[in-house]
Amino acid sequence: MDPGKRKEQIVVGTLYELLFMTRGREYSQQKMESIVLKVARAYGASPEMLRQMAEHSPPLLIGMRSTNEEVSESTVSSVTPPTFEVWVDGNHHIVEDISSYEKRKEEYLLWIDLDQPGKIRPRAIKLLKYLVEHIGQRIPFEVILKDVFDDPLTGKPFEESNRNKVEVQLTVINKFSRGQFRKHLFRNKFTCGLGLSKTFSAKYFLFRRL
Repeated sequence: MDPGKRKEQIVVGTLYELLFMTRGREYSQQKMESIVLKVARAYGASPEMLRQMAEHSPPLLIGMRSTNEEVSESTVSSVTPPTFEVWVDGNHHIVEDISSYEKRKEEYLLWIDLDQPGKIRPRAIKLLKYLVEHIGQRIPFEVILKDVFDDPLTGKPFEESNRNKVEVQLTVINKFSRGQFRKHLFRNKFTCGLGLSKTFSAKYFLFRRL
């Protein structure tokens, strides 16, 4: 994707979401900067973009919210914002539509609408998103327990109860992929780190509507 287009999507997507998050509420500029950073980081803004957005976005948002409702609505409707947040090909970004991906839907082992995930469990989705966002990397097992399962580590990391927490969710994902998911996991996942090979980059498509 063209870098300029990518930056435009990040900025527009961030501002669009912030308008709704802050609607009807009053925040100090410092608090607004904190919110801007959190949202822009989720959209994949680079450190330099984060710095610029933290500086320029709060005054813009405050100015937009201070105008009358009619003008505010007109301003927002004049922009066609990105409408999907997607995880695909080792990337996490915002797109206006997913029709080009839908044409290839049958090529993916995992095609998951995060707004309607069906039988796949929320914890399994959280683990899957974490792994694809770190695709090609091995994540220490104790870090997985903390970041995905929100568990304070009790006892030894590799106790059977801790292993089972992860194995159950991997099994859910594997069943959802018709038994094709596990073969893309790195070997020795508990001793060397859990992670997905980059061979899985073209095998999944996760999305949600903004």
